[in-house]
Amino acid sequence: MAKSRLEKGFDHRFQYYIIDVIRHRDISDSVARVYGVEHESPQAFLLRDRKLLEVKSHLAISPSHFQAVLDVVD
Repeated sequence: MAKSRLEKGFDHRFQYYIIDVIRHRDISDSVARVYGVEHESPQAFLLRDRKLLEVKSHLAISPSHFQAVLDVVD
């Protein structure tokens, strides 16, 4: 569901990548550790130049919210 919301609200300013947390929990844990956030699933990180701008999970994952964040930093 979160993936389909991101696809529907596609914005050319961002790319998204999916981590299969069942197969690659080590990568998921590493991302959470590097950015100092607790792992949740589904979860979306908005990064720019490897800097965390925003993180949302579950129903809070919203392309329009991420677009608004990008509008402020652009």
